[in-house]
Amino acid sequence: MGILLFNLLACQDTYEVNEPDELISKQKMIDIIEDMMLMDAAKNISSRQFRVNDIRLYDVIKTKYDIDSTRLRQNLEYYNQQFEVNIEIYDSVKARLQRRKNSVDSIAIVKDSIKMFNIDRNKKRQDSIKKAKVSVKN
Repeated sequence: MGILLFNLLACQDTYEVNEPDELISKQKMIDIIEDMMLMDAAKNISSRQFRVNDIRLYDVIKTKYDIDSTRLRQNLEYYNQQFEVNIEIYDSVKARLQRRKNSVDSIAIVKDSIKMFNIDRNKKRQDSIKKAKVSVKN
C-alpha cells in the first residue's frame, strides 16, 4: 500500500505523461496492482520471512509479469494521470480484494462451525460415556 500511495502522491506535480511505448493493458495493471498490494500486505505482516527468504516485491512482479522497472514506472505514472481509468483500476482491485477477504472469511466460518460441531460431538460422546459408566455401576 505504501508503494501505491507513494505513486499517487508522486504524481501531484502537474506535468504531462505521454502514453508509454509499451502500454500495459488496464486488465494487466489491475492484476499487477492487486499482486503489489497483496505482497505489500504480506510483507507488513511477516517482514522477517521476506528478509530471510530474500523476497523482493519488484522481483516477484518483474518475473510474474515479465516487466522491467522502467516500464512499470512509466505505466503507473501514465495511469495515475488518467483519472477515470485509474479509479476504475483501483475500484477493480478493491473489489477483487474484497472477494478474496469474503472467501477467507467464509472458510474461517466453516472451519469454526466444524470445530464447534466436533466439540459438541465430543462433549455428547463424553456425556454418554459418563451415563454408561453410571448405569453400569448401578
